[in-house]
Amino acid sequence: MTLLIFLALFSFNLKANEISYFLRSPKALLMGDAFVAAGDDEFSIYYNPASLGNGKILEFSSINPTFSLSNLLNDMDKFDDFPSDPAEISERIMNTPLYLQSMGGPVLKFGSLGFGLYANMSTNFILRNAIYPQLEVDYRFDKGFILSYAHSWGRGGKRSKYNPYKKNKVSSKGYRFSLGGSTKYIDRSVLVGNYSLFGVRLLNAITAGSSDLSQIRSNLGYARGSAWGIDTGASFLYSNGRSEFSFGLSILDITGTDFKRKGGTADINEQPMVITSGISFTQKRSAFSYRLSADLHPINSGYEFLRKLHLGGEVSLPLLDIFVGYNSGYLSYGIEFDLWLIKVTGGLYGIELGSKYREQEGSRAIVQISLFDFAYDI
Repeated sequence: MTLLIFLALFSFNLKANEISYFLRSPKALLMGDAFVAAGDDEFSIYYNPASLGNGKILEFSSINPTFSLSNLLNDMDKFDDFPSDPAEISERIMNTPLYLQSMGGPVLKFGSLGFGLYANMSTNFILRNAIYPQLEVDYRFDKGFILSYAHSWGRGGKRSKYNPYKKNKVSSKGYRFSLGGSTKYIDRSVLVGNYSLFGVRLLNAITAGSSDLSQIRSNLGYARGSAWGIDTGASFLYSNGRSEFSFGLSILDITGTDFKRKGGTADINEQPMVITSGISFTQKRSAFSYRLSADLHPINSGYEFLRKLHLGGEVSLPLLDIFVGYNSGYLSYGIEFDLWLIKVTGGLYGIELGSKYREQEGSRAIVQISLFDFAYDI
């Protein structure tokens, strides 16, 4: 039994496409997705539930819509004098990844307890094979909730309540060790397929469905299912009041989260287990603070080391944060304006779409608007 558990936890998986993480923080993506030990926003429980052990405050993020799409600034020449002929259009956008995402949901943190609702829609399109064009479509819509809890030992690193002109700061010295866990319910709809532009599958699916949209979706490979997933994590933190060092480790979707199909005929791929680890160093100054972070994930994969490496940096000024990052070989950068009841985060980031280091970049832009966020001591 011990051997089976070990193999389940540390089994390797290698995919020839974008890593299927469950939910990502906009701030984290602009920091190279190095957030396992550095996570401090409303989405930190999706990275490491043990992050709840680092604060004794009530935090509520009520309205936080996020939008992300492909950054085509470097490929604008492809859209000059855009053709109208289908064959010429296919040739022009060949191997150009197109991405669209919207997500959001309220998150409540009450000390060591966390609860969040979420809705996350993402769609990937890419046209390949110039001789026989194939359109790859990967659509996913997740909705559900997550419930998290963390228990901590020690007094170090207790965070003070939110102040619109000062960031959350370390108010106590010493050590703190935290263990956390999450359970999440996922209702997932997917449409994944590879369609030949000059073949009959796409035409037959539309023709067979006639005017029935649900039938057309089913013919194209649509499916819907639900599942329960479990995450766990640990963190260790040391603070001397002005400086803070932290280490984090998490296992997300333990043994993989399998879906029970509720509609459609296609299979729904499991949400794969991801093992992550990270370190973070933060230093506070009177006028500003900065944070450096480094992560390795997914550890349980056959990817080369640089494909798993994530580096991030953050400089916090009054009302403004500046982010930079290195995500598996690609740079990211952005800013965040925090005006108390209104917070706007935006920037550009790159991710790896292939299985090798710097094989194919997915360049994307992201923006998040948070309204009426509150935090109080408890």
